[in-house]
Amino acid sequence: MKSEWKLFKSLTHGETGLGFDATRNTIRVDDEWWEKKITQDNRYKKFRNEDLSLFWYRYDAIFSDIIATGHRV
Repeated sequence: MKSEWKLFKSLTHGETGLGFDATRNTIRVDDEWWEKKITQDNRYKKFRNEDLSLFWYRYDAIFSDIIATGHRV
């Protein structure tokens, strides 16, 4: 799971102008962007037109860094 999440994060890291289709839970960008990314790493093609809600909502919660602020709630 974590390796898949890291791959997904590397796909979207530092990218601007990415759209999100909330109905399908997919990245909404043009085909040229996808072709460029898939050329960089062929493993990215598994994320194209797929429901990515698991990565955004579940894996992010599990694997994202936690920052200690010193405050307790």
